[in-house]
Amino acid sequence: MKKKSVGKRILAFIGILLAAVLTLILLLVAFLSIAEFRPDAIEQVDAEGTAEKTLSVGDTVTVMTWNIGYGALGEDADFFMDGGTMVRAENRETVLKNMNGIEAEIQKIQPDILLLQETDRGSSRSLKINEYAMLEGDLSGYVSAFANNYKVAYIPYPMPPLGTVDSGIATFSAFPMQDNERVQLPAPFSWPVRTINLKRCLLISRIPIDGSDRELVIVNLHLEAYDEGEGKLAQTKMLADLLKEEAERGNYVIAGGDFNQVTFGLLPKCHMRSYR
Repeated sequence: MKKKSVGKRILAFIGILLAAVLTLILLLVAFLSIAEFRPDAIEQVDAEGTAEKTLSVGDTVTVMTWNIGYGALGEDADFFMDGGTMVRAENRETVLKNMNGIEAEIQKIQPDILLLQETDRGSSRSLKINEYAMLEGDLSGYVSAFANNYKVAYIPYPMPPLGTVDSGIATFSAFPMQDNERVQLPAPFSWPVRTINLKRCLLISRIPIDGSDRELVIVNLHLEAYDEGEGKLAQTKMLADLLKEEAERGNYVIAGGDFNQVTFGLLPKCHMRSYR
């Protein structure tokens, strides 16, 4: 009788434990669903800072694009999504050292247009350092715009968990930008996976051209990386349609960023040249 009683108690304990774990999972999913980042299809983005250069027809424009890996994915990084074990930066000193090196390289090149991806604004993975604010403060002579493409209140995996993520793409311009829009890209993930996934987007900035009714349209992007391919195709098609539409309007268009794929044959043919 005692053995049966002990067995029942063990089974009851296991049942209570499983029920508690299931309840926690359901509460977490409910929380993430309520807190899910749900951007509109098109959102206006405020520009910050000042830029004094003037763009004219025939000018040469220097463009620099860089996925800065939230200041943590240096040469020794072993990122868990690529089969490694690293989840967060080792320490704040590492992030600050990497960010200082990134800024030094940018200042050495001094691009007219700077397109950055994986720029954090207080994420757990980069130890709460606001990298966008840091760049804004240290890079003078630019106007800048930021668009979130990864904003999650808490990501519970792996171990240690990613935690809070507030990240996105940032465009810096030495020319005044008269309009900036965040344009949502097609998302390949469904609920509940989408609640902790990226909401990838385009950051479209328009720069007036002195003495012309045309614009220089800058498209900053970070396309899909970890889907089965349908997301990449849908996002690339949307990008291609946008580039074609702007070109047909007579505008000059530059799209740059992290494509996460070979785009040969998918995008309109582009040529680097000076327009006169």
